[in-house]
Amino acid sequence: MPSLRDQLVHVLDVDPPRGIVAWVRASPLQQALNVVRGREKEALADVQALVAEPHTAPRVRRHGVALLAHLFVRTIQMPSAEDIYNARLRGVAFDPHRGLKDAMTQLLDDADPEVAVAAAVELLQIANRDDLPALRVQLAHLLPALRERRGDAPQIQQVLLDLGGAPDILAWLGELAAQPGPLPPNLEVLLLALEREPHVAAAPGLLQLFPRLDAIRERKDPVRTTIAGAIESWDGETIQAALLLKVYARCAPPAELPVATELLKLATPAMAAALIGEVADADALGERAAIVAGAAASDATLPPEVREAGVRALGDIAQSGHAGKMAAIDQLQRVRTDAQLGAQATRILAGVAAAKS
Repeated sequence: MPSLRDQLVHVLDVDPPRGIVAWVRASPLQQALNVVRGREKEALADVQALVAEPHTAPRVRRHGVALLAHLFVRTIQMPSAEDIYNARLRGVAFDPHRGLKDAMTQLLDDADPEVAVAAAVELLQIANRDDLPALRVQLAHLLPALRERRGDAPQIQQVLLDLGGAPDILAWLGELAAQPGPLPPNLEVLLLALEREPHVAAAPGLLQLFPRLDAIRERKDPVRTTIAGAIESWDGETIQAALLLKVYARCAPPAELPVATELLKLATPAMAAALIGEVADADALGERAAIVAGAAASDATLPPEVREAGVRALGDIAQSGHAGKMAAIDQLQRVRTDAQLGAQATRILAGVAAAKS
């Protein structure tokens, strides 16, 4: 019977299936994980040796990097709480991924650039946000190769956004904005990257993407779902639309934020009202949230229920510790003169004044 090492070489030394074949044949990684099931600890040493040996077949080494990462995760030895506490007293923080990080770091300068790129992908997927500045310097030499392979896998797109920062975020956004048709299923990866690193140049592209969202294009109403039987949340399409609107509010210049009302007109009234509420809940937006909500409240071309949602959002911001509290109060003062919403704004302002006294 072939040894475990020989079995791994056999399944790793093949090209991954592509096209329709991928539906019926597992990838080398999936086949290797099936081979090592129940023998992960034993396999870890074999795979490390295969990847480390320069005479190993190139395909085995390249596919072995991802397998090695999986094996490190599956064989983590969790210390006891006492061991962790004692280590902290000695100034040593427990890192469950230390072995994986060390193994991937050793491969970053590998003679085979494909191995180095694969190692960078695995390393970045477990990196903390605080690790990124150092990793951007350490992995700068791999950026060109990663950019060439951006379309190969979602994982590479993810790590490239973390590693490349604004230039790569804006490049991918520009491509999506210019391409017709459905948006990719991993759009949230791009939106979350922009949320972490907002850039004013992203605002026009986000305006172009909004009408193509499923929630907007299909004129969907928001749906409340229950997570784990207790936590209420919006459905995925609503969450995606809210995320894009919040990212636009972070990126656009304050003077251009009222343009958000044009986006709201593309949604159903119920969806637009929900989106305004989500923007108002984003304390990180500060007074930008109040500007968007105020613009919705003041736009007479919006449906009444959407304008009322804008006033309610201003009230929520004004009556909380929200960073945009004063801006919300200013917006409510302006709405007081509105024939339809003035009474609602006045009641909210009276409640704010009562809370101060």
